[in-house]
Amino acid sequence: MSDNVLMDALLSRRSLKPKYLTTPTPTLEVLTHAARAALRAPDHDSLTPYRFVAIREEDREKLADLFEAAARQKTTDEEKLAKARSKAKKGPQLVAFIFSPKKEQDEVSETEQLITAGAALEQFLLALKAQGFAAIVLSGSALNDPEVQAAFIQSPSERVLAWITCGTAKEDAPQAEKETRDGPLSVWNLV
Repeated sequence: MSDNVLMDALLSRRSLKPKYLTTPTPTLEVLTHAARAALRAPDHDSLTPYRFVAIREEDREKLADLFEAAARQKTTDEEKLAKARSKAKKGPQLVAFIFSPKKEQDEVSETEQLITAGAALEQFLLALKAQGFAAIVLSGSALNDPEVQAAFIQSPSERVLAWITCGTAKEDAPQAEKETRDGPLSVWNLV
């Protein structure tokens, strides 16, 4: 590690699978602090085209019901249905990440707003790391289900993009490998 704490944090952030996460989980205060850090992402006109929704432990059974209902539209296999349910309960803490574009903004395209949302997501993850927690961003077929989406969205333009599973890294969690690849940067050369 170098003397640059921020650069070290950036180069050592990693995603940890839910099986490597345990309690304690981030408190609502910690999650709020992480969401505040997300506000520092580049954001043309300060539109904040994203939201984070913490899912309480007592509500994860309801989410499991939604995941199972979504899976039931494709299969009746009980093993696959049980697997779909289990995804709502993986990891100690679950947060929905919602893209919330502001359609009325002509100057700021939806693509630009999506870039902002992605940057905000990374800020959220880095803020969790800075507060001693680890996380992973997950997707899955349940995100394509209208009922799952309807349970979270507040307007027709919104959509749940991912689930953030977070908690404390277990002692046996794999260590972050030192990043040695060259960054994907080139120099433009108009010929």
